[in-house]
Amino acid sequence: TGNRPVQLSDQEWLSIRQQIEDGKYRAYAGDDGGFVSANPAHDWQIQYQADGTTRLNPRSPESEPYTLGFKLDAIGYSGLQYLATPGQIIADGNKVTYQWNDSLSEWWVNSEHQLEQWFELKQRPPGNHGGVPLALELTITTGLQLAQRGQTLVFAAGDTVITYNKLKAWDASGKILPSEMMLDGERLHLLIDDSQATYPVTIDPSL
Repeated sequence: TGNRPVQLSDQEWLSIRQQIEDGKYRAYAGDDGGFVSANPAHDWQIQYQADGTTRLNPRSPESEPYTLGFKLDAIGYSGLQYLATPGQIIADGNKVTYQWNDSLSEWWVNSEHQLEQWFELKQRPPGNHGGVPLALELTITTGLQLAQRGQTLVFAAGDTVITYNKLKAWDASGKILPSEMMLDGERLHLLIDDSQATYPVTIDPSL
């Protein structure tokens, strides 16, 4: 914040202030081969772990402790392909990418508005997909109370309320693909009707 230095134009000063603001959300190397970032707007400390888990904890020591983690475990149709660990984790500013394999990447974009999750599939996964939607299976780890309300997951405890929603998917032509989320205990299934899709396919929910 502060007043604009006289030697800078309004546009230059705005650009500098935006860079400072963006820097608050960038990712830095962690101790375990992953990355960490902060989200001051939502009081989150975010860990992008080497095993592919993305974990949120409160950033402020005054906040009630909690943890919320997401990990992609499997992908496919009637027979799922189970994933081990990402082949590579890459950070670029406020974006962290898990490169699971040559076809599948998952990335997270951290901003003052949200923590946005993305998946991109370059090729249709193998397996029987006749009439069966594409499924991405994630494990959720949390001590927060978890409920599904329509197409929104709600994590809550005391004053803490975090939502996971805004799921959408589209193909290479920009065609929107029918999608839904289904919660089964601590297993979350993102279901995408890709029967008429032209790959690559992009899938995008948000916290």
